[in-house]
Amino acid sequence: VALASFPGSGNTWVRGLIEAASGIYTGSIYKDANLYLHGFWGELADWNAGVTVAQKTHDSGADHVRSFSGGRSIFLNRNPYEAILSFHNFLYGGHVGHAPSANFRRSEWPDFLMDQTRRWLSTAVNWTQYSSELLSIYYEDLRKDPRPQLRLILEFLQLPVDERRLDCIE
Repeated sequence: VALASFPGSGNTWVRGLIEAASGIYTGSIYKDANLYLHGFWGELADWNAGVTVAQKTHDSGADHVRSFSGGRSIFLNRNPYEAILSFHNFLYGGHVGHAPSANFRRSEWPDFLMDQTRRWLSTAVNWTQYSSELLSIYYEDLRKDPRPQLRLILEFLQLPVDERRLDCIE
């Protein structure tokens, strides 16, 4: 199952929540060694090996979407302004850092915003259009009240819901 999103939408955070709620590793098409070293033990497994419950991806071509069990996917949606800002921070500061404030005064900033806005829209449209089975989750809802959203995710992944694990996450 794909765990798809535009970069900066909280995909890594949601992976951590899924792992905490289920006790099962998630994976990624990217094989980020830094995430592996920080406890995402499924990170370096081949994304299609069947050893992880969901695979992180930001790609959104039709063939890519369909490569996940014929298009079975969870799409994590986030306010585009916040997602693009978060992605920009990631590009200049990594998973937990921030971009220097001077970046917002650079001549390239408006072009970056326009390019990423188009990419955000394309990502959302493609996952919605090409997924055969789609669960859409909103970052803002998950942050505000994680329990019902995690329950939806676990049910979509056909995993048991362990209320004690959800208590711990809350």
